[in-house]
Amino acid sequence: MGDFSLQNVYHKLSGIYHFYEKEILDTEKQYNSSRTSDGKMMGLVTHIARNHDLKSKISNYSFALIVSFFSLLEFMLDAIYSFERPTDNFWEYKKMDFKERFKLVFPVNKDAEAKGFYDEFIKIRERYRNPLAHGLLRNEEDVLVSLDVLDLGLLSMEELVPLSYEYLSNKINYGNFCIKDDDAVKVIDSFRGFIKFLEKNKPYSFYIQYLQAGFPVPMNKEKIDEIKKTMTTPYNFSKYLEARSDTEDRIINRDI
Repeated sequence: MGDFSLQNVYHKLSGIYHFYEKEILDTEKQYNSSRTSDGKMMGLVTHIARNHDLKSKISNYSFALIVSFFSLLEFMLDAIYSFERPTDNFWEYKKMDFKERFKLVFPVNKDAEAKGFYDEFIKIRERYRNPLAHGLLRNEEDVLVSLDVLDLGLLSMEELVPLSYEYLSNKINYGNFCIKDDDAVKVIDSFRGFIKFLEKNKPYSFYIQYLQAGFPVPMNKEKIDEIKKTMTTPYNFSKYLEARSDTEDRIINRDI
């Protein structure tokens, strides 16, 4: 399959995700403060309009938040796969769907915490990410058909109705806001929980350390083995990363 490395885009994707996370949480604070006030200072109509705008802002930012998180997650799955299975065919792995790739990287059958995140991410993908990424067109409920409601000879009327009313049995229904403010916070809690899960559990904590250092991720067993030999303690690994960064900087600057 060749000797190659994955470009490390962790900081770029993480930065985009955390930007939208902060915007949502800041806007959520504004909304909570606004909705608990009586609105007398600005007038009732203006007060209602402001609350509507804040909810709309949370919903819109949530669209970008979810897409950016799953982009970050896709990269982390690729990187962790490279550390765990450098001898396997990476391109065959990339052809698998999200569920298969996640379960190859994380032992969801043995780790209850990993299984919890897996189940939660599948729900978020199905409820929010997939519809948002595909124009909010889900299934038959988004296809409208004509229904004659009045026929008076010269005057006839028709109404467009959904081909299916399946959405009535589901909790998620896109109205004025694709994602409600309280749901947005729950999504953020899930994403934050997963990142903490990676940072506190070995060997994933070492992999995150490596990604944060910004080095490319080699898809080569010998190179991976050399890196993993230094993953003894977080402190020792950080010293290795610092020394490597210093050496590479000196080579770039032609100091050595």
